[in-house]
Amino acid sequence: MYVGTLKYDYYAGSTVFSNRLQTTDYDVQKNWGNDQTAPDGAEVEITLSGTIPGTVTDDTPNPDPVPIELGTVGVTKTTVKLNGGKEGGDDTETPWTYSWSGLPQHDSAGHEITYSAVETSYTIDGNPISLTTYAPSTTPEGIYELVVTNQIPTTSYAVNKRWINDNSNIPPAGATITATLYKGTSAETAETEVSSIVLNGTADYDGTNHVAGEPGTENAYEDTPWHAQWKNLPVYGTDGKRITYVVKESVTYEGYTVSYEKLHGDEEDVDKDYALNNELITNSKSQYDFDILKVREGTTQPLPEASFTIRPIESTSNTESVTYVSGSEESEPVTTGDDGTTRFEDIPLGYYEVRETVPPTGYILTADAAFYIKIETTGIKLLEKEVTDGKLSFKEAQTATVGNVTIFAEGTTIRFTVENTPGAALPSTGGPGTRLFTILGSILILGAGVLLWSRRRLIKNS
Repeated sequence: MYVGTLKYDYYAGSTVFSNRLQTTDYDVQKNWGNDQTAPDGAEVEITLSGTIPGTVTDDTPNPDPVPIELGTVGVTKTTVKLNGGKEGGDDTETPWTYSWSGLPQHDSAGHEITYSAVETSYTIDGNPISLTTYAPSTTPEGIYELVVTNQIPTTSYAVNKRWINDNSNIPPAGATITATLYKGTSAETAETEVSSIVLNGTADYDGTNHVAGEPGTENAYEDTPWHAQWKNLPVYGTDGKRITYVVKESVTYEGYTVSYEKLHGDEEDVDKDYALNNELITNSKSQYDFDILKVREGTTQPLPEASFTIRPIESTSNTESVTYVSGSEESEPVTTGDDGTTRFEDIPLGYYEVRETVPPTGYILTADAAFYIKIETTGIKLLEKEVTDGKLSFKEAQTATVGNVTIFAEGTTIRFTVENTPGAALPSTGGPGTRLFTILGSILILGAGVLLWSRRRLIKNS
């Protein structure tokens, strides 16, 4: 508790015995994790405390230490501010350090005092920041009894790529897209680019190593096909504000539209790896191709030389007839080959009438000679007409066949099979047609009947 010394006083001619209190020092150092740079305007408070051994009894042979009021042993300053040596903080020549010197080792009763310190507050520009923002760690290092390190918590961000392509989820052959991660204080202001990754459906991570380099703030890797991750992203910026991350498809794939969806997680779990940090990017085909297979009715016999056109229509009509999109025209006809097939390519999303304009040689057109389809991001649908109160609309067919048309898929190819009935159409010569001949024939038949009746009457009367 006290240290005694003997000193001879030559002037008094006697030996002087003196006691002094045993003291110790307690030094703290403040470190910053990640890039070892303190946030602008950061200030922390470190509070010193002390304990003495608890009283040993039969019931408590190993008692817990008992806190001691340090003011009772002459320690008047128990809390210090560290701010990198700026005015009003640190009280030392070395930034982010402080030393309590001359601390008594014992209390007045001779109990040994054990000192400890903790970080009790953290502010940026005077604004309190939750201590959970930066997780303090206490590791004795060097001459310092306490080293407090604030480490910015990190998170990860994952992106999932989905393709909707010709009624399937199969990506186009050789497709690639570039996904870019941005950060900001909100989704609307996330405009600062972090890094980009090219996704091509080939994983470059085997659980241990990956081609792109170690996961980190500045790079990402495709851990499974069409799925990528950024790791070790700081949750908070140097201003202490939470960072919001978003992923955008910065280089898209031609012919597809892009949509975004956040997957699971909630605001309370934002520090966790999965929370609000999983983005689903969907590429939906915006133009479609489809085939037409022309066959003889009731068989699979292909029919060449049938011609078809396509024209955009409105999804509803104020009459019982189809309404064509204003300003639209019939496409140039496509004609079936020897295998009975032909193709329409790069048709945008919308409603369409597909019309057979020329039947194969030796075959006749059906009554309507047209079928109707809807092309949407999820694929192509065969439609049925529906008339209600004199107004036409379309609904998705409940079966694969409507009239003489059947829709089916071959891999990623949509095909419509159109049947034709054998027969010969009456020739069109530009004359009056068959109506005049029908009328004249009817008159002749009627005249013959009248003549026969008159003759029988004459014979009977004679």
